[in-house]
This record gives sequence, C-alpha cells and structure tokens, in this order.
Amino acid sequence: MPGNGLVQSLARGLTILDVVALHGEASLQDIVAATGLKKPTAHNLVRTLIASGYLYQTCPGAGYMLGDAPTRLALSHQQQRLHTAGAAAMHDLREALPSATFTLGRYIDGNITAVLRNTTTAPHHVEHPLGMIMHPYSSATALLFQAMWDETERDTFRLLHPFSEMGGPLWQSEEALDHFLAASRSRGGVVLDKGQSQGRNLVPLAVPIEDTPGHTTAALGIALSGNETIAARKVNRALEAAQAAAARIIEILTPKGGTQTER
Repeated sequence: MPGNGLVQSLARGLTILDVVALHGEASLQDIVAATGLKKPTAHNLVRTLIASGYLYQTCPGAGYMLGDAPTRLALSHQQQRLHTAGAAAMHDLREALPSATFTLGRYIDGNITAVLRNTTTAPHHVEHPLGMIMHPYSSATALLFQAMWDETERDTFRLLHPFSEMGGPLWQSEEALDHFLAASRSRGGVVLDKGQSQGRNLVPLAVPIEDTPGHTTAALGIALSGNETIAARKVNRALEAAQAAAARIIEILTPKGGTQTER
C-alpha cells in the first residue's frame, strides 16, 4: 500500500468494519485472523473505532459489534437515494401534470415535513425547503401518514397535535377523520376535496412510499389546480400516476436481487 496515496490506517480501519459487519460480532482474534494485522495494531484501531462510535463492546472480554455511526451513514445514504429518486419522479410527473405542485414529505421530529418541492413557478427545479411543516389535519401528505400508521402511532401523533385544537374545525369529530383515513388506506392514497384542504381551486392527494412492506418512509404529494371543478377522472388519473411514481421510487430504493431494506 505504501506509495499509492492511500491512508493506510484508514484503510485498515475500514477493513475491520467489514470484518465485524460480516461476522455480526467479532473478537480481536477474529479481526487479527481476517486482516493479518498485528494484535497491538488491531487493538489500537479498534479502540479508535469505538471512540468514534463505529464499534462498541457490550462488556469487557466480549466481541465487537457495529456502533451507531455506520447506521447513521446508512440512513443518510438511503435518504439521499430517496431524495434523488423523488426528484426524478417529480420531473417525470411534470410532463403528465403540468399545472400541479409536487411534494415529498417525511415524518421528522414529530412533524410531517416537506423535504422536496416542485412548483409551476419553477417547473424544472426541485426545491429543498427548510422547515416546511405541513398541517397535520388539512395536508393530504400528513393525513396519508396517519392513514398508514397503526393506532399507537396515530395516537402519539395526535398527542403532539391535539385534534380538538387543530383538526376539529375541519373534521367535526375524530370518528369522521378515522373513517376517512380507513377509506384512504383501502384506496392506497389520500384525496381531499377543496373544503377539506382549505385550498382554493386545489385538490391535494398523496400516496405512500414504503421502505419496508407496511412501513411508510415518505409520501408523494400532488396538488391539482384548476379554476373550475376538477373532474373525478382527472383526479383518478393523477392518483394512478402518483402510485406508479411511488412504485418506481420503491424499486430504486430496493437493493438489487433482494427485498426492501429492513428498518
């Protein structure tokens, strides 16, 4: 390795991570045997990886396992792939729905937040808005998450966003909202009328993007606009287009030759 411009200690540390990942749990002797490193060298590298959060040891004498840092890197990589696939889907949808606005929403720190946005004002540019929190009871994207969550997840969300204060004026009762969410779950997406969304001349809809079967990692939202009543067939076509786009995103996120990644 000398003379090739690579940092030897970094390369050795990455090799150790590969060994631990392959074994699930590896002793220092396992690492030495797999890498050919001298024991003191391996020990010092392992100590550095532990200090950096890349490895951990449950107790003295136990084997080494991957720490939180590799998980954070993997999640960041998956998020980047999601955003890239989402942006591509928006560009494709723009051709079919030139007057619509598109969003990609995620559940972040107790809120449904728009992480990507594409509008008619800048149709060829996908924005990365900062802090764009969506209303929990009038946003199709926020309602989509609630439709796909289980009862415990919905109850937790409503503790953070009290229905009586934020949803009552829109839905009259939680029973009415829950009935709507159940119907949306069966339909495979949320479609709001103008009254429900409080949007003038807008019909918002949203469909799920799952990273594992049954777990919604993001929602693809579309706001259809029109000066007059938007025909039901146009809404249905838009919903089908969104579902097809979500399926393409899921296909991109799914590892080749395997199933969707486990959470």
